[in-house]
Amino acid sequence: MNKVFTNAQEKKSEVANVKTNAKKQLNITQSQLDRIDTVIRQQYDCNFASLMHHRKLQVLYGDQLDDMFSKCQDNQGTRSVTTRNELAQQIRTIAGIEDEEDDDDYYEEEELT
Repeated sequence: MNKVFTNAQEKKSEVANVKTNAKKQLNITQSQLDRIDTVIRQQYDCNFASLMHHRKLQVLYGDQLDDMFSKCQDNQGTRSVTTRNELAQQIRTIAGIEDEEDDDDYYEEEELT
């Protein structure tokens, strides 16, 4: 574990957004990665396209976001993924990963509106 010394006090650094209980390395093809990217970008991220027009949000240099969200118009009618658990399940299905018991509630369920 990394250590950070500040004012002669020892503090432990934190690692975030890393799943530490992965049991094995994944062997995923480019085709599977492309399908996962499609699920994330077209079925999940498009749920947040309206944020770009929120009156209290200003995005600086949002060219890539604008490009990504502009493609959401092309995907209307495509079933959307509204929860992180549903997204994780679809990714596991594409990657051929069997459900792990401890992963069922990895994210709190919150329906997007």
